Amino acid sequence: MNSEELAKNIRAYRTLRGLTQTEIARRLFVTPQTVSKWEKGGAIPDLTNLCHLAEILSVTPDRLLGAGEMKSAAKQYLGIDGGGTKTDLVLFTENGTVLKRKKVGGSNPNTHGFDTAKDHLLKGIEEISDGVISGVFAGIAGITAGNHLDRMTATLRKCLPGTTIAMGSDIENVIFSVRGVDRCVAMICGTGSAIFAYRDNTLKRFGGYGYLFDGAGSGYDLGRDAITACMEAEDGLRKPSALTDLVEQQLGGKPWARLDQLYAGGKNTIASFAPTVFDAYRAGDPAAEAILRNNFARIARIAKHAQEACGCGDTVICAGGLTSQKEILSRFFAEFGLENLLYPDKPPVYGACARCADLMGISTDPEEFDRNFFRTLPE
Repeated sequence: MNSEELAKNIRAYRTLRGLTQTEIARRLFVTPQTVSKWEKGGAIPDLTNLCHLAEILSVTPDRLLGAGEMKSAAKQYLGIDGGGTKTDLVLFTENGTVLKRKKVGGSNPNTHGFDTAKDHLLKGIEEISDGVISGVFAGIAGITAGNHLDRMTATLRKCLPGTTIAMGSDIENVIFSVRGVDRCVAMICGTGSAIFAYRDNTLKRFGGYGYLFDGAGSGYDLGRDAITACMEAEDGLRKPSALTDLVEQQLGGKPWARLDQLYAGGKNTIASFAPTVFDAYRAGDPAAEAILRNNFARIARIAKHAQEACGCGDTVICAGGLTSQKEILSRFFAEFGLENLLYPDKPPVYGACARCADLMGISTDPEEFDRNFFRTLPE
């Protein structure tokens, strides 16, 4: 029996499960000092306590003893894509083979609050963990605001002692979902919008101030402008059109009569009207065309500025919910001078895993890595 390995595993799994030494001691009818000795290697639990301890920590006795790790020489890594709605976690090996995939609640601390985002993230790690994880990259929306990055990194280091932890914006997941791009502008066009310049392995943000301050280029902005146009038509300030008809159909009535519902629904409810703008545009509605042109002119201007300010080339990687309308986006962006557009066809969690592999120095051939990854990736 390797007492050092046993001590390390007891401490690691106890921390991962969020238990204190006192809680473990109470459940085993021993003293906290005894548990502390186990974790320091100064003593080892007898067979009965070892079995009960393994049950409390939701692992097998063999796993605590390190047998599970010895059976599999392949190192394990974890890629995390954290958003406002969900967090997608993938456990994989050096050659890209996916061992497990879990999806839990959103981990954007600005959307959920830090504590709830942390709880979702730790729940996902607990459910996916299977032995020692060598390295983690977590690309999480909103994590670079305030001091969230330092706090969440410290949380993961406590949860996964001895594991190399790297964390950054979810935009890195988007960038690394496209292989071979070493400089670009990355554009998020979803409920919110943001622009990032990527060069020399560093990121610089432009915009992304949130729906209260960005003003254009997001699903929220398109939905807001569509609802405003409908209310202006109701007041006689503009002519009714296909757009206003579609907005009223979606609302189930006049917007003024539903204004309380719109305010109560918040930004996501308002952003849900963005597809209506595209539908009206396809129907030839000039008001819808003006809304799209005004919004995409602004975000294109920011992207052009990022290209020029950072010297990051003319490649633009576009991601976010609005890219489901990529033909229309490309048409408007080309009009404003953005033509070399890439729309990733791989899930962002793949980009998180590719970023993890890059940061951890994994040298597996990218084609082999991708082949193994998508062959074994669960839905």
